Amino acid sequence: MIRLFAASFAAFCLLASPSLAQNVSSVFGPNVDQDDHEAEFRIGAAPNSQDEWRYNSRLHYQRALNDSVRLRGIIQYTKPANGDLELRFIQGELLWQFLEETPGGHVSAFRFDARLAEGDNTPHQFGANWTHQWSFGEGWRLRGIALLDVDLGPGRSDGVFVGARSSLTRRLPNGLRTGVEYFGEFGNTEAGFGSFDQQEHSVGPMLSGPLNDKWGWYAGVQIGVSDGANDQDWQFTITREF
Repeated sequence: MIRLFAASFAAFCLLASPSLAQNVSSVFGPNVDQDDHEAEFRIGAAPNSQDEWRYNSRLHYQRALNDSVRLRGIIQYTKPANGDLELRFIQGELLWQFLEETPGGHVSAFRFDARLAEGDNTPHQFGANWTHQWSFGEGWRLRGIALLDVDLGPGRSDGVFVGARSSLTRRLPNGLRTGVEYFGEFGNTEAGFGSFDQQEHSVGPMLSGPLNDKWGWYAGVQIGVSDGANDQDWQFTITREF
């Protein structure tokens, strides 16, 4: 397993070179385990129109309060092309699993986010999100997420920002999970959603797995399918459970 991790990480670095995504988000699930206690580091890269690479990195720490509520704290940095590393935001999240797994394999949760952005004219944000998961035969899992965000403070935009994410994955006999993920940003209700190509839509493959009983990893790439999205978004994640 360690060799597979090393090979996957090396391949990621080579393909995403010249250095180590812009997208460091995830298709997060609704499940809360009362023993959930972990830290995670994510890093991602995306080229701009001049093939100059931009980077985001995120560190988060999370812990469950009980078997239905989990808290998470996030700090995220960004490095623009030819720029210096700078703080982008800090964020707090509360995930509430309101639907325990049904006999048919359905689970649902709401997640509420509060983001404090860095910068004099950069708006803060509040988000309300719904995530649903359906687990079905032979390790298959389908997730869907609806996201609503509003700006707060200086530089804010009116209206509600609307987004969606989804994934279809399968757990393999060797413990790995692979599949395809979708990320979408439709726009703002006040300004209008515009055409498909004015929105941000991307799809791409992912692969994740355990290193041992405490460490895990994820690697994925998103390919833009609309003009408003990045052509590529690479991401790598390492997770440590406590």
